Amino acid sequence: MEIRKLQRTGGGTYILSLPKKWIEKYSLEKGDSFALFEQENGLFVTPKFEEKKEKSAEIAADEFVTRKIMTSYTYGYTAITITGTLTNEIRFQIRDTVDKLLGYEIIDEKEKTIHIQDLLNPSELPTKKALKREYFLASSMHKDLTEAVDTTTFGLADDIIARDSEVDKLYFLIVRQLRSALQNTGFAERVGVTPLECLDFRIVAKNVEEIADSAEAASLNLLEMPVVQEDIAEYLVEFSNLAYLMHQTAFKAFLEGDRARANMVIEKQKEVKERKEELDEKILKAEQAVLLGNIVENIQIMCEKGSDIADLVFKPED
Repeated sequence: MEIRKLQRTGGGTYILSLPKKWIEKYSLEKGDSFALFEQENGLFVTPKFEEKKEKSAEIAADEFVTRKIMTSYTYGYTAITITGTLTNEIRFQIRDTVDKLLGYEIIDEKEKTIHIQDLLNPSELPTKKALKREYFLASSMHKDLTEAVDTTTFGLADDIIARDSEVDKLYFLIVRQLRSALQNTGFAERVGVTPLECLDFRIVAKNVEEIADSAEAASLNLLEMPVVQEDIAEYLVEFSNLAYLMHQTAFKAFLEGDRARANMVIEKQKEVKERKEELDEKILKAEQAVLLGNIVENIQIMCEKGSDIADLVFKPED
């Protein structure tokens, strides 16, 4: 950390000098622009670098190709060339990975090279809007899970499982946007986030993605069951409704900074524990005890995710 005094010129202009080592480290020159953000706890000043039109990467076609493509995507690379021995298995992995990433398309494929291009401008979808869309999909999956149990319409489970990939796509897009926002102030302005908001948005996006994962996991267990015992189904529906209320209230509280709502969610943890214990006791002797237990565990996870989101509403100054 450097401490500098604010200077004032004869004409009334205020000047803040920068350490020489910073100038050299970031290759700054006279006339360079800086971005200034006013935040709750002070000012944030950073060089306003011009955004590069294209960010390219070349990666090897090996056993880590899936992870390399995912990493390139979340770090904002717009063009990828994959080279090496492209076996049928590796080609399948590449296509499967690209299908999971919004904007990425295979534009050229040859014997030893595959070219991937980003056809989406990430700044066209503001981060908050993407997060709302991610939550809408995840919460609708949970809502349909509850309906499937309540009405024994287990066919809904297939649709719930299919939607999980759409949530994943939005999650990876949000991660990509937030990383780019931390590196480029101009991009941060376009997607509507400040550097201090990036961490909270990333945590919420991950919790929402895990709500969707839990709904998917519960649905997979539901598909293996011919029927759910009526009295157990009633308890499951009540527990699931509690989880839905918690994460729905928490998400709204996060967007609006509503501490009263967030506190209501956090205080429901005792009720979650009591309902979980009741269900555990009820399913202990049921025919499908293991599958039912898995569903209960996943509903509990959704309760916890709601509580985790609510925690983010409270700041140190609160």
